Amino acid sequence: MENKTLKAIMSKDLLCVEPETSLEEAYFLLRSHWIRHLPVVDKDQKIVGVISDRDFASVKITGVGPTVASRAQVRFPFSSRVKNHMSDQIFSVSINDDLKMAIDLMLMNKISSCLITDNEHLMGIITTDDLLRLLKTYIDSPKDSLRTRLEVMLKTSPLGTMGDILANAGI
Repeated sequence: MENKTLKAIMSKDLLCVEPETSLEEAYFLLRSHWIRHLPVVDKDQKIVGVISDRDFASVKITGVGPTVASRAQVRFPFSSRVKNHMSDQIFSVSINDDLKMAIDLMLMNKISSCLITDNEHLMGIITTDDLLRLLKTYIDSPKDSLRTRLEVMLKTSPLGTMGDILANAGI
């Protein structure tokens, strides 16, 4: 399978919010679009942060549950704004960087998304979901797949040998 680029796997059609966006609006954008991260941009479209589903953990929201069907059921603190709950630490890589750089940045900082920029303009986002989809394509690939390589590695490693011995012993 060929090497994938950031451009190939990043999400491009982004929903963004501004710092003054209400938490309620941000929450329902995340929820209604089944996403976990919203880039926060100012009036000039400059990236100023990210708000994620995790940021809502610190907000006193009532009426939230798996069956919440409408905004009428959920109550947010009066005048809560994205700017008060977003992360203003921006993790990004250039669209020209390789995928490994984005993965390393995410792992090093224990984050689940990375913004993709081109000369400081927001071009996309890569998330753990995108990376899991990519991993799945490698595992599902019929020829020279990651699955095949993993099976060979396990069978030829001491761990694989030990597994064979235990299996043959009926353990």
